Amino acid sequence: MSTESILTNNLDRKAELEHRRHLANIIKIIGEARILLLQGMLSQEEFNNISNKCGYRALINESAKKYIDNTRYFRYRLIDLYSRIAKTYKNYRTGYIYFDKVEDDFGPEMVEFFKFINCYDLFHEIEDRGMILGIKNTKLCYCIDAGKLSYIVLTDPYDNQLKTPPVTIAHEMGHAFTYNTLANARKDTFAKNIENEIFSILFERMFFDFLLENGKSNPVVVKMMIRNLETLLLAITKRCKYVLDLIDTPDYDPRIEGLSLKYTQDNMVKSEDISRQNYAIGNIASAKLFTEYKKDRDYFIKHLKDLVKKTHNMSFEEVITEYSDIPALEQHLDLTLTKRQKRSI
Repeated sequence: MSTESILTNNLDRKAELEHRRHLANIIKIIGEARILLLQGMLSQEEFNNISNKCGYRALINESAKKYIDNTRYFRYRLIDLYSRIAKTYKNYRTGYIYFDKVEDDFGPEMVEFFKFINCYDLFHEIEDRGMILGIKNTKLCYCIDAGKLSYIVLTDPYDNQLKTPPVTIAHEMGHAFTYNTLANARKDTFAKNIENEIFSILFERMFFDFLLENGKSNPVVVKMMIRNLETLLLAITKRCKYVLDLIDTPDYDPRIEGLSLKYTQDNMVKSEDISRQNYAIGNIASAKLFTEYKKDRDYFIKHLKDLVKKTHNMSFEEVITEYSDIPALEQHLDLTLTKRQKRSI
């Protein structure tokens, strides 16, 4: 190899490392700014100024455009996949089971679960730094990427009637674990990538499995929450198919603005979030990963970070191709839901 080639490779490597450091710094700044915004300590205008100055807004706009371009290009594959997912769920009992309060919210089991999957140190540091926050007037629970550590935001009061707070925290820790793993190895801002919900849904499913396996929890309540999760994922998948179908329905005057699809129905302009398909992909992908986890938990946990990095480095198409596994989804549903009885003739 020539001296010129060596120098070129060194410069290319340095440029890549600098790019990653740059992204990490931006994400940390924006994560802190979003928390201040939620707490009313920063105005929307001030947040927007920070977002523009550090380059985050431009990066997100670029990421959104790439996401929409990929979605439009692969939409027929996605429509077919979502149709097959919905057809698969028809063989199982679904439907929400609401509850006002669960006497045992599985807090101690959540801690044991994080220890079991080698995630407790990260959870403890996030908790110890006061980064699990109850925010009034927020409608959803979510994880805010801030680099190696993330903020977990819960509604205050917690009002999710489908699952308990520890289950929600387990889901959000899936995001936090992903962000921590990719803190110095991300290819972009990771804001709206198609793989964004794979490991959060996987963590939730793994936690349910842990609750059923350790024998301390009420299995009836756990199975209720499992059914609620699967029902929600099915509903989102059906909605994602509906949204992608709208793109090719001229009677509704569909137009894409950012990550939203605007359309006119009954003389009213309506809007759908196109990026919700992350949950539909997260559903089938995490179902496949969950079946692998069940085969050999110790081996799977040992290589979980490698899986996160591998998935993050896949293209939009590679994620769809790798995880469009209907038989794995059927295997997962066989483990978690009750099959519908076939009607006798």
